[in-house]
Amino acid sequence: MLAHINIMLQVVALFAGVWIVFYIRQVYKSYGNTFLRRLIWVSVLLNLWLLISLMSKYININVTYFYSSTRIAWGYILRHPVSTIIFTGMILTFLLSAAELFGYKVSITTRNIFTGIFIVVLINYLMGFVLYVNNPASQWLDYTDIILHTAGISITYVALSYLVMFNSQEGNRKYAVKIFGIFYAIVFLPFAAFVFMIPMKLTILSGLFILSNLFPYFWLRYFFSKYYVDPLRLFSGDGLFDHIVEKYQVSKRESEIMELLLKGKSNKEIERELFISLHTVRNHIHNLYQKLGVNSRGQLINLILEKKSKI
Repeated sequence: MLAHINIMLQVVALFAGVWIVFYIRQVYKSYGNTFLRRLIWVSVLLNLWLLISLMSKYININVTYFYSSTRIAWGYILRHPVSTIIFTGMILTFLLSAAELFGYKVSITTRNIFTGIFIVVLINYLMGFVLYVNNPASQWLDYTDIILHTAGISITYVALSYLVMFNSQEGNRKYAVKIFGIFYAIVFLPFAAFVFMIPMKLTILSGLFILSNLFPYFWLRYFFSKYYVDPLRLFSGDGLFDHIVEKYQVSKRESEIMELLLKGKSNKEIERELFISLHTVRNHIHNLYQKLGVNSRGQLINLILEKKSKI
């Protein structure tokens, strides 16, 4: 029963993963941020890792039911070298994307070091596979798996903890990236605890897969677009701001307030900057939102993104 629940959760996670890859790609097309391009690859590798796990279960249970030796061999190859190579690529890509998000420039030397680590992992697995073919009792691949998973999870957790505490972003961006780092630090901590020890670890890990696939949507929608990027940059050079003002008959004062809202200013800050009462600010925002057909600052930014994608 537990095995069926686990497989069902993994299938749900996989569908969520396919959807989130397309969603991140759409956001990337709007913003062009290189961090988003790397995040796409992280999601692809994460779900490829999940797919390998499902394929391994399918082979072990169904396809090779009458061919035990083949079943063992293919199940072993899928569970170990292939899945762990994908895991290594995912971790390295995630670290590069997180460093960039938190404001650290990733040098060519660092990227070359990461590429070198990945090549060493591939060579190590090639050696392990040769040893396994010659002697199925060889534990080279098992030890490699344990070392790489433990090292990957530990390094990622330490790196995220450091980035959360000492990230170089400021203001609203600092808040957005902290949410990102804290979430993944929380996810990796139980991952590290469950991956080798808990009897229900597969079901728990499947739940973590689902969370890992759904989180980017909420973070990109409610934190990245609202706090990390500068929405006013979207208006540069294409007349979009003037187009919105003209199309929706936005008044001069409302356009000033819209500009300040997109800069992340609070109602109080708008009050001080425009020398008008807080009540007047709220009235203008209410009228602006009614004209644009939105109910919040987040929906305002999403409206801009939709208009931008059609230009």
